Amino acid sequence: MTDRHPDRGTLAKFMRGENTPVENREIVQHLISGCSECSKVARSYWPVEGAGETGSAGMPYSWTAEGHFDVTEAFERVLKTIAEEETALDREREEAPRLFAELDSHPARRRQLLARNSSRFQTWSLCELVIDKSFEAGFVSPPEAVDLGELGVAIAENLDFERYSSSLVRDLQARACSVLGNARRLTGDLRGAEEVFGEAEGLLEEGTGDVIEEARLYSFTASLRSDQRRFDEAIRLAGHAETIYRRAGDHHLMARSMVSKGLFTSYSGDAEGAIAILESALANLEPEQDRRVTLAAQHNLILCLNECGRLQEALKLLVKARPLYAKYGDPWSRTGLCWLEGKIAAGLERAQEAEHAFSEARQSYLELEKPLDFALVSLDLAALHLGEGQNDSARRVAAEILPIFRSRQIQREAIAAVMVFQRAVEKDRITFELIHRLSKSLEETRDSPRLRKQTTA
Repeated sequence: MTDRHPDRGTLAKFMRGENTPVENREIVQHLISGCSECSKVARSYWPVEGAGETGSAGMPYSWTAEGHFDVTEAFERVLKTIAEEETALDREREEAPRLFAELDSHPARRRQLLARNSSRFQTWSLCELVIDKSFEAGFVSPPEAVDLGELGVAIAENLDFERYSSSLVRDLQARACSVLGNARRLTGDLRGAEEVFGEAEGLLEEGTGDVIEEARLYSFTASLRSDQRRFDEAIRLAGHAETIYRRAGDHHLMARSMVSKGLFTSYSGDAEGAIAILESALANLEPEQDRRVTLAAQHNLILCLNECGRLQEALKLLVKARPLYAKYGDPWSRTGLCWLEGKIAAGLERAQEAEHAFSEARQSYLELEKPLDFALVSLDLAALHLGEGQNDSARRVAAEILPIFRSRQIQREAIAAVMVFQRAVEKDRITFELIHRLSKSLEETRDSPRLRKQTTA
């Protein structure tokens, strides 16, 4: 934060040797940047005339003739303290995995109690580790991500302000809340996500003003807005995050925000606009650094190309991306690939290939307990049968949808739409228009888009 001026009280404590090592680091960085105003204020708190004089803690102070803080003396003053703090932080980092393993051996409630009541677990490094594990768990087990997110918040709330600096702790508390909010979103708890994102925003106002933490919150909130089908807001927030990362010179995180913006643009119905954004994002991504985000970008670009009728381009990119799905894709994305292969095959009038892909995707979504996706791919299969003149097959597919919904207590609106569709099939009145309307209705009942959107860090 070298562009932010320390307040007078902090400068006074610095001159008396009373600041924490973290605070000392920030002040030294600011003073050696050449800020004459802060050099003058700091000098007023310890009126020394030349190099070699020392303060109450025996630490040397030195100023140039122009009144600037002397770089060499500044580093001599805090070097020992900073080195000691770095050694302590290294020990913390080494200890964090062992502490996490100890916590992880207990039930969630017991972990919370330990984190709030035992100082052994109240360390910065352990908190960061738990936050990272919560974020990663969101890709495979959102409920576990929530448990870990709550643990991260508990640790962050009990960090020592004097040891780590209160403003930096507020930043970390905000990050913990942001990741917890994202985990809640992934479980469908949109109200809970909204609540904890509001807490994160308040904490950032009390923190250091770190724009990267601000961008992180923008990104997570954008995903929430998308799940709420408030796509304009989602696109705007993702754009804010993209701008922050660009100004900070982090082109990779900038590209990740562009991927999110591209996804939200596609969900809003603007496939052509999404294509341009996703292509630009892929040009800036570093695939080896974040394969998951690259895979999400490629998947949704293929979807958009298919929706725009650019089938050969979609097929070419799909063939190129297939090894990435096989090596790094999770069950959801691999099933999404199968569904996508069916869509492209259907568009290219390869009915047998399309039927095989749709059938395989249906079975996978059934096993993954994704009833809405099961219903949507079933509608694609029914449309394929209808186009082939196989009305009996289309009727059979429709009849299989409703029991899946009933067994999983899906929203009444979705069940009503399926029942209308089934009655039409039973009366042999199924049409492509009816299938399209039902698909759109089901999409609007979803809590989250078809490919998870955790593309932020």
